[in-house]
Amino acid sequence: MPQKMGACRTMDIACSTLCFTNDPLVPTLRLIAELEFSKVDLAVTDDSPHVTTESLVTNQSGVINELKLGPTLGFSAVTLRTARKGDALEECVDATAHFCKQIAAPILVLDASPADTHFDDEVSRLKHLVRIARTHGAITTVSTRIGTLTQNPAVAVALCEQVDGLALTLDPSHYVCGPHQNKGYDEVFAYVQHTHLRDTGRRMDQLQVKVGRGEIEYGKIISSLCLFGYNGALTVAMEDKLSGDDFDVMLETRKLRLLLESYIVQRDTALFRAA
Repeated sequence: MPQKMGACRTMDIACSTLCFTNDPLVPTLRLIAELEFSKVDLAVTDDSPHVTTESLVTNQSGVINELKLGPTLGFSAVTLRTARKGDALEECVDATAHFCKQIAAPILVLDASPADTHFDDEVSRLKHLVRIARTHGAITTVSTRIGTLTQNPAVAVALCEQVDGLALTLDPSHYVCGPHQNKGYDEVFAYVQHTHLRDTGRRMDQLQVKVGRGEIEYGKIISSLCLFGYNGALTVAMEDKLSGDDFDVMLETRKLRLLLESYIVQRDTALFRAA
């Protein structure tokens, strides 16, 4: 269901663990805390140096014990990226949604199926996965990503309309440099429950560029989210695997956090003056 238009709420700024995949989990969490983030978007992948899909399925208590060795941080979401399908995927989603409950992360982020998947097949798949996650209290979202059905905003919205309880994680980079570039995507904002943000150019090889050199309109995004009473996180999602030699991930992560904070301050100031 879409979010109703309403008052703007407080937004946290989170950091994805995909920003720093060259270190183990606990040092990565400590670095995120040192960069003055209070929330984390924890990525779970098949080959993660932090938390793997296999570890969540077979040794979830061990993962939770490892988290306790790190700094005190809140978790805004768990982002699951896996090649698992069928029963193996269902088992993984069930374990990940349970993990979300254990660490008080409200959002589970999944990938939609490839762009050439039949729409009805994807609706059926997502309905089942949403039901699984809902038993643990997790809100299921699909990320807007190139190469998946959600690379088209209209299809992303249609999925949410057909799958009860499904929402979106907005990753605007994939609309800026993907097949939908130079077109608007305002229709998705009513369905957004989470975000992944980085700066991005217009070319496919510019999915991640230095902050200030891209085309992402952060102020417009924040304003559009506010129209629908968004209360999720603004997630800095620089990925070190997308970085070139001249890209300092730590520096760019800090710069984007400060930029997002400045937009939030501007918004809050404007709301105060209008009150």
